[in-house]
Amino acid sequence: MNNKNNARKKGIFGGLTFATAVTLVVLCIVGGTLAYFFTKTPNIVNTFVPGTVDCEISEVMNGNDKKVIVIENTNGTTSVYMRVGLASYWKEEDAESGVILGMNSDIPDFTLGTDWVKGTDGYYYYLKPVAPGGMTSNMLGVALTLGSENGNVEVLEVFAESIQCAPTEAVTDAFGGDNGSVTGVDANGNLVVAQDNQ
Repeated sequence: MNNKNNARKKGIFGGLTFATAVTLVVLCIVGGTLAYFFTKTPNIVNTFVPGTVDCEISEVMNGNDKKVIVIENTNGTTSVYMRVGLASYWKEEDAESGVILGMNSDIPDFTLGTDWVKGTDGYYYYLKPVAPGGMTSNMLGVALTLGSENGNVEVLEVFAESIQCAPTEAVTDAFGGDNGSVTGVDANGNLVVAQDNQ
């Protein structure tokens, strides 16, 4: 009987010894592999460079006629969408030291140029993206004649804003919802704007 018990004990201990040996070999292999990857994988440095967005207005006047309004994507590193706000007022005709009379005037009626629309928020949107160094088409379809009476001249101030084209959410957040008339970007990359058709 002792021989049976001894054989049974040897079988159990032999099986445990074998299982322990296999477990140790597997742990050594896995541990060695992990150690290899942790010591051999180089550190990666993620460098993020923020994009810049800037724009500049160029206008051409001939007497009381404003002939050209274009907006350039200057100093930018990314394509942008542009919009323009206008303000009109009267000042004394002495152009250099003209005193602003504090009288607002209505924005004169004018014809918009190609790819420009007036949004329901009063801004004028250029529908196409403008690449860095690029510019919009002329905002004016025809020259805009400003008023002049009693020694005073009408002034039309132009204010421009730009926003990066991507992601689309940046555009709709900055120029849409409570901030503007943009409702999205179409499949061709052009702005979709709720338009004021008056």
